[in-house]
Amino acid sequence: MEPSPDLLGPALGVLALGFAIEMLRIFREQPPTDPPRPTWPPRRTEPLPGVAVLVGAHVARWRRRSATAQLAELVRRGALRLDPADPARVEVVDPSALDPVEHAFVAALVRAEPRVGSRAQLRAGDVELAGRVREVQAAVNALVLDLGLRYRPAPRPERVPLRLALVALTVVAAVLAVQDPRAWFVALTLGFAALLDRRRERVRPLTAEGAALRDHLRGIKDWLRFADLDEPADLGPLLPWAVVFGELGPWRARGGDEGPDLRALLVALGGDRPEQGTDDEQPGDAWADQATGGSRAEHDGAYVPPSD
Repeated sequence: MEPSPDLLGPALGVLALGFAIEMLRIFREQPPTDPPRPTWPPRRTEPLPGVAVLVGAHVARWRRRSATAQLAELVRRGALRLDPADPARVEVVDPSALDPVEHAFVAALVRAEPRVGSRAQLRAGDVELAGRVREVQAAVNALVLDLGLRYRPAPRPERVPLRLALVALTVVAAVLAVQDPRAWFVALTLGFAALLDRRRERVRPLTAEGAALRDHLRGIKDWLRFADLDEPADLGPLLPWAVVFGELGPWRARGGDEGPDLRALLVALGGDRPEQGTDDEQPGDAWADQATGGSRAEHDGAYVPPSD
């Protein structure tokens, strides 16, 4: 019986070529990323004017308490009023003070066009209300694109040609392995790589303007968490961001007071929970899953739903 020819060297060359193709494939499919975030952004004490809480929370990717935070902001500004006898009952006071995002949010609460005197009963277990809040959060995803805070990157190259190249190399390696059984591991390795179907993560990265808003809001978070308790600031406008970032405790320690009615509503809706873990791991309010879709693949503002 004739000995098998020594084809291990050529097989390893085929494997090296396949490895290079796979690395090229991985490199070409890497999604674009947000501009880098400073480790210690400058501390801020004033929210940017004209930025709805829901929009800012999406850009900062602290969404899990954003609906309750938006509600707190509207009560603070006097656009909504809480019933002292039942803080879970809200009434529209000044619909003209609502920007388009806030208008859509209040319309979801009252189930109609917001008018003076429109009312809503807010319950954490209201499934219909949660569905309407979800629709508003989804609309915010589209709005961050329209506002130029995120962008749709150019389509990435198709993966088919590189996969076909791996299949061809697998066939070559199999032919070599028939003659030299030591080469079968090359054929199996290349075949696995050719069949492996990684999920192509599609994202909407932040623009320079979006990154500036993100860093500004992170500066507010750092101020709430780390600034001296006696450092002066107008605490009223910082209330919704204290809710978003889970920093109501430090906000109150500095003298912030949302009032007993709003405090009771925040407790009922879960908006008073302190910060824990990272942004995606935060304990959320009653509408946390409506803000995130249950995962970052939906309602994030960055990650694209499969239907998009």
